[in-house]
Amino acid sequence: MRAVFILIVVVLNKLKLNGAAIVENFKCGFIVLVGPANAGKSTLLNQLAGSKLSIVTPKPQTTRQNIMVMKNTETYQAIFLDTPGYIAPEYQLQKFMVSSSLTAIRQSADVIAFITDEGPDNKINLELVQKIQQTDIPSVLIINKIDKIPPLKVARMEEEYKKIHNFREVFKISALNGTGVRNFLNRIVTYLPEHEPFYPKDQWTDRWERFYAAEFIREQIFHLYKEEIPYSCAVTIEEFKERETNNFIKANLYVERKSQKPIIIGKGAKAIKQLRENAQKEIEKFSGKKTILQIEVKVSPNWRNNAGAIKKLGL
Repeated sequence: MRAVFILIVVVLNKLKLNGAAIVENFKCGFIVLVGPANAGKSTLLNQLAGSKLSIVTPKPQTTRQNIMVMKNTETYQAIFLDTPGYIAPEYQLQKFMVSSSLTAIRQSADVIAFITDEGPDNKINLELVQKIQQTDIPSVLIINKIDKIPPLKVARMEEEYKKIHNFREVFKISALNGTGVRNFLNRIVTYLPEHEPFYPKDQWTDRWERFYAAEFIREQIFHLYKEEIPYSCAVTIEEFKERETNNFIKANLYVERKSQKPIIIGKGAKAIKQLRENAQKEIEKFSGKKTILQIEVKVSPNWRNNAGAIKKLGL
């Protein structure tokens, strides 16, 4: 009995040290961000995190996997989940992406935050709202990009959405410049259940550095290459060595066709050199440590339509 008592005391002390001790009326839960591609979910997540955790590019479908951010205070732990943009899937990878968004809604959400910059007349928006209606989870509407959308159109969008779904609240924000984000955060936590923290107080994401290294490489692919090339690429980290003076990272960049490999490399290897340099800078900004990055280009035929290859690539 004495041994059991000592074990309980040790566990409770560890909880206190992690800032996870239960306090009266403490709130904790998951807020799932869903919406069409390029609506600004990842930009909002980065604003909430106060740092770049989710890659952002002007091209749609940049986010492929769910990414989590924890906001911790003395009274709540709000866990935000960024999901891939909801689209009409054309190949297997996109089907997995859409599935991960819907699974997050069904299995994880305490609150659904539907973020959009278009009205419900958009077919994808209407379809996603209908998915939300099939749940009994509290949901809020976020109209993003109010710095670019005329106020009259914002008001019309709000009225149209209120007619088709009983959103608990409507938030008008600019995820890019932060307008309305603080108000959204202050209000959204009121919908969370009373619960002890799921994660230590000093933890702010569920991903490791090697995941972000791969994402920063993929982000630069979107910036540097045109048309279908970025969507045909996948990145894995083969080696990640933390050393005293620097980090060493070896990445594999997979394309679908042999003809795409020379495009990635470029004439005189100039294109891949630019990719490596740009990605290396972003990784160093994130880690705060000098990084040596190597990228090897490989071919995985038609990987986006191959469930086995998608799983092997960690997607």
